[in-house]
Amino acid sequence: YDAFYGTDALDAAPARPGGYDKERGTAVIAAARAFLDQALPLAGGKTWNELTGPDDVAIADPGQHLGKTARGQMFVNNGLHIEVVFDPASSVGRDDRAGIADVVLESALTTIVDLEDSVAAVDAADKLAAYRNWLGVIRGDLEDTFDKGGRQMTRRLNDDVHIGDGTLPGRSLLFVRNVGHLMTNPAIRLPDGSEIPEGIMDAVITSAVGAQDVRGLGRWKNSRAGSIYIVKPKQHGPEECGFTNDLFDAVEDLLELPRHTIKVGVMDEERRTSANLAACIEAVKNRIVFINTGFLDRTGDEIHTSMQAGPMIRKAEMKTSAWLQAYEARNVAIGLRHGLSGRAQIGKGMWAAPDMMRDMMAQKIGHLQAGANTAWVPSPTAATLHALHYHKLDVFAR
Repeated sequence: YDAFYGTDALDAAPARPGGYDKERGTAVIAAARAFLDQALPLAGGKTWNELTGPDDVAIADPGQHLGKTARGQMFVNNGLHIEVVFDPASSVGRDDRAGIADVVLESALTTIVDLEDSVAAVDAADKLAAYRNWLGVIRGDLEDTFDKGGRQMTRRLNDDVHIGDGTLPGRSLLFVRNVGHLMTNPAIRLPDGSEIPEGIMDAVITSAVGAQDVRGLGRWKNSRAGSIYIVKPKQHGPEECGFTNDLFDAVEDLLELPRHTIKVGVMDEERRTSANLAACIEAVKNRIVFINTGFLDRTGDEIHTSMQAGPMIRKAEMKTSAWLQAYEARNVAIGLRHGLSGRAQIGKGMWAAPDMMRDMMAQKIGHLQAGANTAWVPSPTAATLHALHYHKLDVFAR
């Protein structure tokens, strides 16, 4: 409900200021009901608008109904969970015939804690703050209290969701993005006074934090498979991917972790990596958990390597150019050919316009149609809206 209510994804007049706008809320409820009719059809041709309460729910496919939660009923569609929250005493539920107060979508199944280009971590104090936050989410004790609209709010990690005798994780599976191989940082000085290679520092410290999870020292488990997940950007070809594999071998030995505990996401965003993607996957074949395309970095590398050939086409034209479409399609094809489907993510790049959710809803389904089973979004709200695409199109059935 919040994702529709607070963004332009909903084709309705914006909410009026001064508290809950009932007219906007009615439009949100109608959109959510239409989604439920599409994703969770009811038995006998009944619609969700006809429900009178939680005991009135009869799904056409009983296998989609998983059971009761503390707040309502849990369902599944295309492998993703949908919780329908019933609360007739709430400000939304009291005006709803069935008492539905919200529809909560499982989204952002994986989330990247970023130490690279979405943050500015350039010196020792910055890196320490970033590492401390990574430790906090792995231990499960990171929280922050702040003022929003004159009210004090506290953000903390969600607890697990219980469905009868079963449990669903209440949090994303966390990856951590290290920097590339070429950066240095003054946080640690080498004996000759030079800065430490930042990628090596990141690998050691973020893995040491991740080892807390592997050894069961956090409040919750991050990895259910006993792994640490590191995203590695800015790698130029299979030799640098091979260096990553050697580096992770050394870190595992240092931390006394079993071989291949540390997994890697390879970002296909440099020309030499794109041209040799199969060899890059081979170099980290025992660690690979995703490959991912990225428009801005990949285009930047194309400009850098080709700029002396003459002027480059502009951004809008670049997005529809033949070479870029081939790059996107080739990434998926190579990932599928190397057995990543069902074992690793084949991803597409970031939607970099967090206030343009209507455009995202119109365009980003193209990533699924291209064969990707994940795609990057800039916020939890965007993740919730993007999850609607996966309910509409079963990417694993393509």
